[in-house]
Amino acid sequence: SFFLANTYTKANKIYDAYNSYNEAIQKFKINKDSFGLANSLISLSSILMKKDLTNTTSQELLEEAERIALQINDTKLIIRLYMAYLKLYLSENQKDNDNELINKIVDKLKKAIKGKKDESWGLAYFNTNMGT
Repeated sequence: SFFLANTYTKANKIYDAYNSYNEAIQKFKINKDSFGLANSLISLSSILMKKDLTNTTSQELLEEAERIALQINDTKLIIRLYMAYLKLYLSENQKDNDNELINKIVDKLKKAIKGKKDESWGLAYFNTNMGT
């Protein structure tokens, strides 16, 4: 379901991707796969940023993913999470890009990247995605 949702997302079939991510989330909950669950929540939040499909907000999904990601302490997942937060707040606050909340997220990103074994990957991911 997760990989199918990614395929739908790339094809811009947002409704199908939304349904597939929800199915993946349910399967990850049943299988108690925290990494897959958090990863699916982050991906689903990016779809909700593009299109309002539910009453659940991107913020709520990211908060749930953050609890899980910090608990399992996976550097790549944490970096992906904070990049999703950053994209969310930059899209909502384009006139005020240097506000305090965005600075806090960037600080969390730096902390998640600095000195970790995945530091090179994290810096590359951060710098690549800041352009998008």
